This record gives sequence, structure tokens and C-alpha cells, in this order.
Amino acid sequence: MEYIILLCFLYILGILFLNLKRAIKNKEMFIHILIAFLVVLLYTVLFIYNKKLF
Repeated sequence: MEYIILLCFLYILGILFLNLKRAIKNKEMFIHILIAFLVVLLYTVLFIYNKKLF
């Protein structure tokens, strides 16, 4: 179960990085992607420090 959640996070990060080049042209989209990236990063850090989070 833990590995599936971690894989989902990595998948989302991959999508964000792929869309980053297109998003730089559109500032509004860039802000949304940046917020999503920070949220995913925060959950990943929490997941690593506290594996009982889920």
C-alpha cells in the first residue's frame, strides 16, 4: 500500500515536470502547477518521516 502511494506521488511529479515547459508560457497555469508541486512535496516529506500517516 505504501509503495502504491509513493508511486502515485512520483507519477504526479513526473507529470508536473513534463508540463512545466508549457506552463512557463502561461503564468496562471504555472502557479497552479507550483502549488500542486509543493503540496505533493509536503505529503512526500510527511510520508517519509511518518509512515503511519496513511
